[in-house]
Amino acid sequence: MSRKQLVWLLPLAFLVVISSCDGGAGCSGCSCMDGGMEPIPGGFPTEYLVENAAQARLTPHAITFLETNVDSLIAMFMPDGLDFPIDPTTQNIALVGDVDICHPSGCLAHAEILSADIVPTPPDTLHMVTQVRFWIEGTMPLDIHFGLLCICWADCECGVTFDTAASGVPYNTLALDVTFSVDPISGYTAIDVGGAEIVDDIEDGDISITNRNFCGIAVCNIANWLKGMLIDQMIAPLIDTLDETMAEVTCMTCGDTGCPTGSTCSGTDPGDSCIWDSTGECVPMLLGMESRMDVGSLMAAFSPGAEGTVDLAVVAGGYAEVTSDAVNLGIVGGLEPLEHSACVAIGPVPCEGDGDCASSFTCQQIDGEAEGIFDCLRCGAGCPAGSTESEKCLPDGPDDEDYNPTATCIDDATGECVRISYCVDGSGVLQASGPPPLGPVPISTALRSDTFTHCVFCDTDDECGGGFTCSDRGVCTDAGGACQTVTEDVMAVVGISETFLRRALYGFVDSGAACLEILPGLIPQLNTALFNLAAAPSLDNVVWGSQPMAMALKPEVSYHATPGIEMDRLSSPDVFVGDDPLMQIQLNNLEIDMYAWVEETYSRFETVSMDLTIGVGLEVRDNMITPVLRDPVVRDVHVTNVDLLEDDTEMLETLFGGIIELAMGFLPPLDPIEIPELEGFVLNVPDGGLAHVNDAGEDFLTMYAMLDFAPSGGGGSPGPSVETDVEILESFVPPVDEAIGTAAQYARCEKPEFLARFTASGGSLDGRPYEYRYRVDGSWWSDWSRNQTALISRRAFVFQGRHDLEVQARIARDWRTEDPTPAVVELLVDGLGPDVAFQRNRNALDVLVSDLVSPAELIDVFYQIAGSDAWQRLEPPYSVDLSGFGDGDVVIEIEAVDEAGNVTTGEYSIRGRPPGTDDPSACGSCAITGEGGRSPLAGLVLVLLALAALHLGASRRGGGR
Repeated sequence: MSRKQLVWLLPLAFLVVISSCDGGAGCSGCSCMDGGMEPIPGGFPTEYLVENAAQARLTPHAITFLETNVDSLIAMFMPDGLDFPIDPTTQNIALVGDVDICHPSGCLAHAEILSADIVPTPPDTLHMVTQVRFWIEGTMPLDIHFGLLCICWADCECGVTFDTAASGVPYNTLALDVTFSVDPISGYTAIDVGGAEIVDDIEDGDISITNRNFCGIAVCNIANWLKGMLIDQMIAPLIDTLDETMAEVTCMTCGDTGCPTGSTCSGTDPGDSCIWDSTGECVPMLLGMESRMDVGSLMAAFSPGAEGTVDLAVVAGGYAEVTSDAVNLGIVGGLEPLEHSACVAIGPVPCEGDGDCASSFTCQQIDGEAEGIFDCLRCGAGCPAGSTESEKCLPDGPDDEDYNPTATCIDDATGECVRISYCVDGSGVLQASGPPPLGPVPISTALRSDTFTHCVFCDTDDECGGGFTCSDRGVCTDAGGACQTVTEDVMAVVGISETFLRRALYGFVDSGAACLEILPGLIPQLNTALFNLAAAPSLDNVVWGSQPMAMALKPEVSYHATPGIEMDRLSSPDVFVGDDPLMQIQLNNLEIDMYAWVEETYSRFETVSMDLTIGVGLEVRDNMITPVLRDPVVRDVHVTNVDLLEDDTEMLETLFGGIIELAMGFLPPLDPIEIPELEGFVLNVPDGGLAHVNDAGEDFLTMYAMLDFAPSGGGGSPGPSVETDVEILESFVPPVDEAIGTAAQYARCEKPEFLARFTASGGSLDGRPYEYRYRVDGSWWSDWSRNQTALISRRAFVFQGRHDLEVQARIARDWRTEDPTPAVVELLVDGLGPDVAFQRNRNALDVLVSDLVSPAELIDVFYQIAGSDAWQRLEPPYSVDLSGFGDGDVVIEIEAVDEAGNVTTGEYSIRGRPPGTDDPSACGSCAITGEGGRSPLAGLVLVLLALAALHLGASRRGGGR
């Protein structure tokens, strides 16, 4: 058995909740190896820690589990027992002489723990009592030199055998204490393991002394009175081994990067301990992690220029309490940027009076529009007396989508919005806000529960109680949508506070990690032609043609704690811990610079500010918690540099909501968070084990878990996966109204919709149903549902083009059976017909077709002589042979059909021979008619003018038009 394995056995009740790594200087053993992490020189600055950032509990059920399964635990942690050396020693005993023990090369003793009891002892100790069998490998040499009892000229050579199982009770009892305290300097939790002792006597029959030479015959056979000394020699190394091992894990080692600020390494070896300069005590081992993280590298694949570095700490600290049957632990945490990023704006401070402002600043009303900030009070916290919500601000329930959290308060007397004041100095400079407060977070009594309540999960209605049925999401619900609940025992509880999450998100954004650049061409649907078609033709005055676009995101950080002003609407970024999804991340005043290729360079053509809220769901699989981004909500959009769109807020919210959805599809997936595994010992999070707890004025993201042993066959390995299929039953794509744009059409519910049917096969069902989820363009996954049909519409459909629908199936609630190759089907969003133009080349009429979605070679082109009703297909390159039409006037009718079935018709009039033939009297003319406002023209000059007009029209409607 290794010493590190012994470490986990003794303080297991604590370490299972915190981490599976032992700490070094400035960083834990598992946090500094890769992934852009490195130690923090001098450690995390303690003044920026959030006290009680997270709170944990190991319940009585866990203590009982550990005691009940001690045999399995011992076999897991110490399959070969505990070996420890007995070094050669010499003692001089009066009347006996010099006694050599284990000369010349030492001896090896062995210990095997047979059972153990964990006794929580208030206020701070886990008293551990173990039954241990000791024995010496082989025979231990014991030599007596020239003492009075040695009657030979040679040494008296004896041999000693020892085994606690040799007689009577086959073990002895070893007791030790694991004591928790809070280090007064760092505030981190310290563990002291001490008091190790054998609490009962070794039986006389367990030790035997015999002679190994003639001179030892008399002495060795009468040397039982030496047994006490020998026992001390054998037990002392065991106790020393335990003490040394505990010293290794209770004190921070110097490592390769040195010790925290205020401490010094006790030696020159990285394995030496860090010692506090002020007290001379060792620095407690980190029970958790401290790391410097390059968070910009997380976004490198999506935005190569992303930068940002933060210091992160999540360490046991603040409090550690042992009750008569459980352990409660505080966890301090912090996430601070290494430096403020220049790309991140800092918001101003709102106020109700001068007392809310710093010195030299006063509370004033300002022109918020000119300053680019909020100046109307949002109604999220309710409107003050004498004012009314401009529209419904809060939902009536979890499924209510008919509300606007950015609605404002309107003064009943004036009809104007209730204005917010800000802190301004004499020069008109706004006071910059600071980060969210550090707490402390109140200690939650709700997180000290030994049970948890969750919805009843089901496969059939038979598994639900009276009045409840099994819903499409596999939950027993009643007619009102409320779920049936059940309460179960839990072994471990960990709650992460919203205060810490808010501070951590602020630091992440402030570091610049959210300053992203979406490179040209990364999102295929995002080009100037499709953007113009979605936004409205008025933008043709700014950008034209079909060129790739780029975007740059610039977030804002601000925090406001002014009473009476709705903090949640003014603070940015912000985190809300809720029920569905479990978390929401809000970015207010997020600015996006839009770039287009103009005159051989990328030029910014508009700046957009918005409020963006993104849901974050959490999935548990294979001992991993995986964050999953959910439906983004875009609110309160304002555009500068292009005033033509500023008033159409609803259209802008739809337009940029679609852009955000498309961008989400190209974000790298969020890395899963591994739940620590302790040498095969695991925490299992059951269905419903990730939840929201509100207590003591604080919201907590909470994990309930059970202790278990990792299956020897690797229980997290995938099971037999299923195969998924998808079929589009119906599709509706409204014709494009070019006068207002597709975003405005979508906002008034003229939006593309697709009815899809899902099927699955394979896997081992055992009577369990399949369930499905889907996503569009690689963005967020829908919830799992057993419904085999879905009406699919996304704001991304405001952009005409090809959108991918991805569908994944699995056996209900069994992540191991998820289809590793989801079914993919193309959704063709195209509500605009092809563009048709003509070019006369002597005896040929070339038909020029183009489309924003379909390539020219996939457009079907037909022609006929007007009135003949005899359509003929043209093959690329589309050209009509005019040589057989003679000198008469002929009208050629053209019909172009794109992949979506949109039809554009046109006419070309031929009068007489074409110009340049051998008939000097010939004159040629044509007329083009068709959809899209094309007008008949006469004469060659008018033909040229028509082509020029068509080119201008094309530039205003998109590439090739």
